Amino acid sequence: MRHRVTPLRSWLLALAALLPIDPAFALTDVNCNGISREAEKLCVDYNVERRTCPTGGNPTRPCDDYVAVTPGRPATCSADFARDSDGDGLGDSCDNCPLDKNSMQQDQDGDGRGDVCDNCPELANADQMDSDGDGIGDACQLALRGGFCGPPQRRIWTPGEGTVALSVVLSLLILFRQRNRCWRGRNAT
Repeated sequence: MRHRVTPLRSWLLALAALLPIDPAFALTDVNCNGISREAEKLCVDYNVERRTCPTGGNPTRPCDDYVAVTPGRPATCSADFARDSDGDGLGDSCDNCPLDKNSMQQDQDGDGRGDVCDNCPELANADQMDSDGDGIGDACQLALRGGFCGPPQRRIWTPGEGTVALSVVLSLLILFRQRNRCWRGRNAT
């Protein structure tokens, strides 16, 4: 049996394509050594009171919680804990937005700042200059005015923006369509 592609099904498929990607697929690496949290073994928990890593204890803490000495090598128990200020699973030293949660690390302009904390995500502006303090980077304001950055830039829609509004509109369309069918059925004489 072949499935018919109805307008409603087309809308639902389009909506599914616009939903953000599940952050569970993102790499989790708090100590930024390039080894995923799941691949690193467990370490013994650092004893803060005694300021030591107990020997012979049962490993209970992910080694990813400790600062790694070199990239590509697993961390071991130490007094230095890796910091992940925003809790997105990537340590501050390798997170492109250490204070804003962004586990997918999207950076559409390639300037090293993640889109969620970039004041001009469409144009590269590593310095993040914002002379007038309005939250929009100078690079974007110059581009909008047709300045040295070239022609005005349009805002690029990113997955996740407006999905709630879109789902509300689609729900209303479905509701009105169902009501129209009922109304037509009653008044068709």
